[in-house]
Amino acid sequence: MTERAQSVHERAFRMLLLLYPRRFRDAHEVEMVDLFRARLARTGGAGPRLRLWWRILADTVVNVVAVRRRPPWESRNDGRGEMGTIFHDVRYAARHLVRSPLFSISAVALLAIGIGANIAVFTLVDALLLRPPPYGAPDRVVAVYQDSDDGEPSSNAFPAYRDMAASDVFSSVAATTSATVSLGSDDGPTPVSIEFTTASYLAVVGMPMTRGRWFSAQEGAVGGPMTTVISHATWRDRFGADPSIVGRTLHFNGQPVSVVGVGPEKLPGSWAPTVTDFWLSISSVALGGSYRVENLELREDHWYQVKARLAPGVTVAHAQEAMGALAARMGELYPELDRGRRISVFRATDVHQHPSADGNLEKAAALVMAIVGLVLVLACANLANLLLVRGMARTGEVAVRRALGASVGRVARLFLTESLMLSALGGLVGIALAGWALGLLPHLPLPDPLSSTLEVGVDVRVVFFTAGLMVSTGLFFGLIPALRSSRMDVAGTLRDDARTTSG
Repeated sequence: MTERAQSVHERAFRMLLLLYPRRFRDAHEVEMVDLFRARLARTGGAGPRLRLWWRILADTVVNVVAVRRRPPWESRNDGRGEMGTIFHDVRYAARHLVRSPLFSISAVALLAIGIGANIAVFTLVDALLLRPPPYGAPDRVVAVYQDSDDGEPSSNAFPAYRDMAASDVFSSVAATTSATVSLGSDDGPTPVSIEFTTASYLAVVGMPMTRGRWFSAQEGAVGGPMTTVISHATWRDRFGADPSIVGRTLHFNGQPVSVVGVGPEKLPGSWAPTVTDFWLSISSVALGGSYRVENLELREDHWYQVKARLAPGVTVAHAQEAMGALAARMGELYPELDRGRRISVFRATDVHQHPSADGNLEKAAALVMAIVGLVLVLACANLANLLLVRGMARTGEVAVRRALGASVGRVARLFLTESLMLSALGGLVGIALAGWALGLLPHLPLPDPLSSTLEVGVDVRVVFFTAGLMVSTGLFFGLIPALRSSRMDVAGTLRDDARTTSG
C-alpha cells in the first residue's frame, strides 16, 4: 500500500472517530489510530481492506452507542457511586486470587511471617516501653530513687522512705518491694509473685478497688494482722473471678493471710508487663523471714521502690529541690551511709522500667524492630517481584481494558486492590501468628514466678500500628507492579496478541 493510500484510510478513520464523545477521543484517539495502522498494515488487497472496514464500521456503531449511553471509563456500579466501584474491584481481585491458589497461599504466608513478627515485637515493646502507667492523673505521680554506690538512681532504704513520706511536697508516698512466696493449694505449694506494699499505695496510684478495700494504717506496721489484696488478673485467672473471695484465708509460706480486697482492674503491678499476683501489707513481711523485718530499720539495705503523688500546686522541679535538701540532710546525719548519695525524682510517665535500664531497653528494642522491619521489607520486595511477573502474564487483559477506555489510574487500582487484599489476608494470619508467639512467653524457661505472670495486652497503639502496617505493606509491594502493568504500549500488546492468535 502506498503512503498516499494509507493516509486516505487514516483520515477516514479519524473522521469516523468524531462519532465518539470528545472526552473519549482525547483519552484514546492516539491508541486507536495506532491500532488501526497496525491492522491496516496486515491487510493486502482490496478484499481484506473492505472486510476490515466492515468490521470497523460495525464495531464503531456498537461502541459509540455504548459510550454515549454509559462512558466506559466510568464503572458500571448500578448507581451506587464510588462504593460500587470499590466493591466491584474487591470482587474482581478476590476471583483472581481464588483462581491462583498457589500464588495466593505463598503470598499470604510470606506476608504473615513479616507482619506477624512486627506485630509481636511491637506489642512487646509497647508493653515494656511505650504504654503509659494506668494511674489516675499519671502526670502527678513521680518515682523517687536514692543513688546506688555507683552514683546511679537505684532503689531506696525503708527508713529513707519514711523520711520522704514526711515531706510536704507529696500528698502521699508509697514503698513496694517484690518477692516470691509459696501459695498453698490442693495441688501443693505454688510459687506466686507478690509485692510487700505500704497502706498508702492505693492513694498514690489513684485507682478504684474492684472489690473490698486496701490495707489500713494498722496493717502498715509489723505486728498488725497479715492481709493481702489479690490483683484483678490473678482473681480472674486463678480464682475464676469468685465474688466471695474477700474474707477468705489463704496460706503463704504455710502462714494464714486474710484476703481484704481485689485490686484495681488495670493495675498489673510495679513492673509491667509482669503481673503481681498478690499485694501483701507491710505487716506481712515476716512471711519472707526475719531479715525482711530487720530490713525495715536498715538504711544500708536499699530494697524498696518509692512512688509518690505530688501535692496540689507542687511541680516536679519543686519536689526535686525538696528531695535534694533531704539528701543533704541525710548525708549529714548518716555520713557513712548517705553522704554524697543523691535522691532523684522522675515523672512516672518518663520511667518505663527503671532509669538505669530504660536506655538499654530502648536500644535493644530499636535493634529488634529494625531486624523484623528488614524481614518485612525483604518479604515485600520478593512479593513485588512475583506480582511483576504475574502482571506480565496479564498484559493482554490490561491492553483490552485500556483499549476499551479504562484509564491508567483505573487499571492501576484493580492491581492495587489485589495487593491490599493480599496484605489484609497476610495481616490477619500475621495477627494470629503474633498472638501464638506472644502466648508462648509464659512458657519460656524464665525464673518462677515470672514465667507465669507475663501479660502482654493489645491497646490502641498496637491496633493502629497493625492497621497502618497492613495498608503500608500493601502499597509498598503493590504500587510499582500496579503502575508497571497499567502503563504499557496498548497498541503494541494488541498487535503482538493478534499475531500470536493468527499463528
